[in-house]
Amino acid sequence: MPDASSNRIFIKCTKGDTLAGIGFWFRTWLYLYRFQRAVWTLRIPGYWSIDSLNVYFHLKDGSIAVFSNIGNAKRQEIEAYRICEDFLDWIEASDRPLGIVEIGSRARSGNVRGQRIPERHQYTGVDIKKGPNVDRVTAVHDLSNDLAPGSLDAVFGLEIFEHLAMPWKVALELNKVLKTGGRAMFFTVQAWPLHEEPFDFFRFSKEAWYSLFNDYTGFRVLNAAIGDPARLVGDLQTNATNEILHGRGYLVSSVLVEKTSETKLSWEVPAESLYKGEFPS
Repeated sequence: MPDASSNRIFIKCTKGDTLAGIGFWFRTWLYLYRFQRAVWTLRIPGYWSIDSLNVYFHLKDGSIAVFSNIGNAKRQEIEAYRICEDFLDWIEASDRPLGIVEIGSRARSGNVRGQRIPERHQYTGVDIKKGPNVDRVTAVHDLSNDLAPGSLDAVFGLEIFEHLAMPWKVALELNKVLKTGGRAMFFTVQAWPLHEEPFDFFRFSKEAWYSLFNDYTGFRVLNAAIGDPARLVGDLQTNATNEILHGRGYLVSSVLVEKTSETKLSWEVPAESLYKGEFPS
């Protein structure tokens, strides 16, 4: 039974039920859990945070099995999310103060990622617009116009690369502002509904990162991954779209790269010439 005051669920196991082979699936209002012999469904209030849901199984021998913080815990098993944590662990492990820039830092949803950066480092949040957690208004396609060459140890951005009109140009800009040996980490979407239109341009597979960060652009990819398996369903059911149901899609994609050398490449097309309208507030 749901306990709204503590964001917990209590389940009493009946005769014959065991916890062998448990698996979890999520919906906005459903939580499904699977015992060895049956599938059970439980309705979850829409205002609950299923990411941090706790489930308590009262077993027939009187003991209690607890699965805590299920959504977030499962994410840590997905390589695409682990790449983000590995990058932050690398920053945390550095005793030397680092110059770190987050692109797309504006806290539109209340998330301030700069709080994950230890105070001994120099964190700067940059965004195309003013707002919470923005220290500098900078167009990422022209990052080197505002930041000194070779001045940064690390750059990162979460859910920003799909909104870049020319991500290949941004890779070249990153090469200019990072020190050799500096790192960059990006987390973005692979299969996701359109959002922030008309500033929604690309989706990224694991292999796509290697086309952006390579010897020619002055980088090597330390790790790249896609994650969050998903099924895609077409509104129009045809022989072609029905085949999609038998395939596997992935919702997110991430990469961790290191600058290895300077690049001789350039891309002089101004991003402003490609934009239509103003980026959403």
